[in-house]
Parts: sequence; C-alpha cells; structure tokens
Amino acid sequence: MKYCKYPFEGLYVYPNGDVRVCGWTYECIGNILEEDFESIWYGKKAEKIRDSIRDGSFRLCNQVACQFCANDKHEELDEEEFKKRTTVVNLPKEIDAAYDYICNHSCPSCRHEMFKVDEEYIKRIKKMQEVLYPILNQARVVSLNGNGDLFASPYVMDLIERLQPTDSEFQLAIQTNGVLFNEKNWGKLKHLQDKNISVSVTPNSFDRLTYKYLSGGHDNVDTMIENLHFISELRKAGKVKRLVLSIVVQDRNYRELPEFVHRCLEEFECDSVIIKPIFYWFALTQEEYWFKDILNPRHPYFKEYMEILKDPILKAPKVFFWGGDNIHEEKDHPATSYKTYFDGFAKILKEENPKQALEKAIKNRGYNKVAIYGVNDMSEALFNLLKGTEIEVTTFVDRYAKVDEFCGLNVQKMDDFKPEATDFMIVSNYVFLENIERDLRFRNYKGELVPYCNLIG
Repeated sequence: MKYCKYPFEGLYVYPNGDVRVCGWTYECIGNILEEDFESIWYGKKAEKIRDSIRDGSFRLCNQVACQFCANDKHEELDEEEFKKRTTVVNLPKEIDAAYDYICNHSCPSCRHEMFKVDEEYIKRIKKMQEVLYPILNQARVVSLNGNGDLFASPYVMDLIERLQPTDSEFQLAIQTNGVLFNEKNWGKLKHLQDKNISVSVTPNSFDRLTYKYLSGGHDNVDTMIENLHFISELRKAGKVKRLVLSIVVQDRNYRELPEFVHRCLEEFECDSVIIKPIFYWFALTQEEYWFKDILNPRHPYFKEYMEILKDPILKAPKVFFWGGDNIHEEKDHPATSYKTYFDGFAKILKEENPKQALEKAIKNRGYNKVAIYGVNDMSEALFNLLKGTEIEVTTFVDRYAKVDEFCGLNVQKMDDFKPEATDFMIVSNYVFLENIERDLRFRNYKGELVPYCNLIG
C-alpha cells in the first residue's frame, strides 16, 4: 500500500499563519494565528487530507509538484504497518517553517519586486514565532525558509538563535540562495552545529547574465559562488551533513543544465543535484508561466529541452529529477482560453432573447437562486444578464479574490465559504473546473456546479 508520511508527521507554515500538512497538498488545515494548534492538528480538515492517503487516492495532493507523486516513489507498506503509521498519535515531527517572505532577491518566478515589510507584517511574524517556538523545539526536523531567505530575515535568524531542540535526533534543513551564507552568518548557528544540518542552495545558474535575470536583477553571482565553496568546505569537514544544489529549469536556463550539473558535482562536490520544473505559483501570471514552462509540449523550446535531457551527465547517480523531466499537460497559450470563454458566452448571446433563455435554463434545472464562482469580467456579464429576471444571484465565490464585494454582492473566499448557502453554482472560469470542484467538495459543498457554457443547449 502506498504511503506518505507527511499528513501524519509533517507541517508546512505560511507567512499568513495558514498551515498544511505538506506544501504539496491543495488545502490548508487551519491558521495558527487564529486557532489552537492541537485542534488544528487533530481537526476534521487534517483528517480529510489523511483519509486521501488512507484510501489510496491522494486526491488532495498536487501530483505534478510533489516529488513522490511525480516520480511514483511513495513508500510501500504492508496492511499492518500501513494501519499503524496512518494513525495519528503525536504532534508533527517534521516542520517546514516557510513563514517569512523576506528575501534578498526578487526572482521573477516568485515576486515582481523586493518584498517590503510594514508594522502589521512584523507584528504578525513576531506573534507567529512565539506560537511556533515550542512546536519547533519538540520537532525532529525543522526546515527554514521556503518562502524567503532565512539569512535575510532578522526575525527568522532571531528564532534560530533562540532554538533549543529537545529531540536527540534533531535535524535542521536550511534552504537558501546562498548569497548570505557566509562565515559570519554560519557563526550565528554555533549552538546547533553539533546537530544534523543539511543545506539546500538554489543558484539556478552560474552564468552572470542568466543569474542576474533569474534573481531579479541582483548581480551577486560571485558572492554566491564564493559562499558555495565555503559551504562545500563545511561539508568536507562534516559540519554540514548534506549539501544539495538545485536548479529550477525554465526558458532562460535550460541550455545550461549539463554544465550546471557538472560544476555542482565536480567543483562543489555536493551530495545531490536536484532538477526541478517551474511551477505555476507565487507572482507568475498564466502568460508568464506558459513562456517559462518548457515541459509543455506546446512550448517552442520543448523539443530542444528533450534533446538536452539525453546528456549522460544527467543520468549520474547524484542527479535527481524532482519532476524536471516529466512532460506536462499540453497547453496552448492562455490567450486561447479567453477565446474559449467568449465562445461560450457567444452561445448564450446568440439566443433570440439571451436574458430569457438564461432564466429559463436555470428554472428548468429547478432553481431560482444561484451563486457565481469567479470574480472577473465574465461573471459580471452573467450577473448583468440575470438582472431583471426571476433568478437571484445571491453571492460570488472565488478562492483568490482580492475584493470583498463584487457587483454589490458579498464575495466568499474559501476561508468563509458557506456550502449550505446555495444549491446551484455557475462557474465562469470553467477552464479550472476540476480544481474549483475539488476545493468546494473539500468544504462539503453538495450542490450542482455548472460551467456557464453548459447552461443552454
């Protein structure tokens, strides 16, 4: 039976206080700034995630982004051991504390500018640290800091300097871009240097121009390389137990991949080189992601990248493909989705009386009240079409909405979604229907979910 330990042992913490059992699951299980930690860990949302492992579906996991799902490398257990290890008894032992956005870089794949803090952000971070401190002290593995760079943040460094782990097998996993990992900052970890420390550095390129572009315009590749030599010496001396170098492969650096791997293995003598694909998250727009995702068979560089992957160095035992060689779903440029949306709306407008046709279609399904999923131009057009009819739009729902009100109505985000409030929902951005339905069903929505293009005909 396939098993993943993270829903039963792990925790991933975001800068807003949201927590997941793993960064590669789609759903949060609570917020440590708003709820008691133990009630989150043993709560219903966490159990739903665990049930998706227990039933073998892994339906709430991001199967493309997770290295175990992408490579089909989950641990196999017999029935007895599986039952034993899927019973939650203890608090999490592996915590990825990615709770601070502060970073010394502004990588385009992550953000469009340097992250700026305000008083409210600092107040929240400090409060979060006090909640996290005792939990981190009892953990076996602590990872820092996937959403920023720990050495750039005075708050994360303060937490590390105060850390007093109680587990005799404690491990500290450092994630960094390497620019600030120097002797001075290493000295701040001296009370932990007898522990099992692993370091993961993501240079993304050793070429000056490529590096500068991928770091958001920061020309500090020489400093980063100097620090890599320093970390490599720590590894040889046994002060660092494991050194991993990684690259997020995309349109700008894929041609450098063989040389990058050579240098990682030979010059810096790392334990592993991880090759990751770029994922659609953070600040990336759909258009930006499409141009960066060279694993999309529709990408103009796709065939060339497939040839590069044949280089023998990429078959070396220390090279691990997180998912950097898994071909992604074939997708046209996002502009084509807009055509799809408008074609669907044109289908409604072609009716002799569009308002009446839409009203009739909804009534024929047995409803006179509807919710609309999506805060966008198409949702507004649907809302305006239903004005003056006997169909009442009660609310808008949108996971990523940046407003609380739209077209004069309340916007429900996932944290405040009330599944019992509607039995019928029209989806405007239906290209993402699978993800939308997964989100809503997780929150116990039992009603109908219909793309607007399917309402008529």
